[in-house]
Amino acid sequence: MASSFLSEPFEYSDFSSRNVLFYKDNKEQRAGRYEFQSDMVRSGRGAVRLEVDEHCSSDDEGCSERAELWEQSHLRRPYGTGTWYSFSVLLADPVPQGDRRHVLAQWKRAIDRPAGQNSSPFLAIRMRQGVLYVTAETHLLEPLKNQDGSVKRVCGPGEARIWNRPEDGQSRVFIAGNADRSLDRFSAYNACTDQISITHHGSAIPSVQSGWIDFAAYVEPDPDGAGRIEVFANNNHIATVTGAIGHRDLGPTQYFKIGPYREGHNEPWAFFVDNFARSASCSDILPTDKCPL
Repeated sequence: MASSFLSEPFEYSDFSSRNVLFYKDNKEQRAGRYEFQSDMVRSGRGAVRLEVDEHCSSDDEGCSERAELWEQSHLRRPYGTGTWYSFSVLLADPVPQGDRRHVLAQWKRAIDRPAGQNSSPFLAIRMRQGVLYVTAETHLLEPLKNQDGSVKRVCGPGEARIWNRPEDGQSRVFIAGNADRSLDRFSAYNACTDQISITHHGSAIPSVQSGWIDFAAYVEPDPDGAGRIEVFANNNHIATVTGAIGHRDLGPTQYFKIGPYREGHNEPWAFFVDNFARSASCSDILPTDKCPL
């Protein structure tokens, strides 16, 4: 397992086994494409453009379209290992405004079990109706109750809003979104838990219209309560998440993917990625005075 600083500047013409990331060749990924280009870059001479086109019927909920870059399998770290990541993203026009699933980046636990069983990312950067937001996932949590036995809907200090999905055996927590936009979709996060705590640090996820967004995240999943996530955007500390994070009883490693992932749609969706990095040390990823641990 690798633990040293790794980076991917995208200043080459294609992927090889020497790269940190690779474009996985499977059915879903054939809905997409990647292009190394030099017109739209965050820094340096190059960045990669990732795009998905129509591949699935829009009414086929079991079908998805992807153009994701994956961490190389031999570089994955043991599940639960605290790790820092950073990357820059620029949404291409037109930015999708639909209300179906759009995921830009995700952190997952490897699955050592038959295909077809669901395990959502324990951290994800998502988009609905052109608004970016961040979620975390864990095993199904028992929601807090009011004194009369009803499900608690208004969360108090030290409690987090969750969307319970018994059919998948999972609970999803809403971490942060854009301060200027709220969505009806977020009403699904209608229960509370004290097994996850979120501290907001006064900044919001930037608008997709703001240009390049520099994301950084610390991930340390632990479904039994000692998990931790730190989320930054443009060097601003967005949120700290602690508690039950991630899933039990899966594979031994964790990994990262970045690129358009969505349910079936009839329009293209593309964005640019630059300056990927991964490290055990925050100072490799953020200015030292920004490091929270």
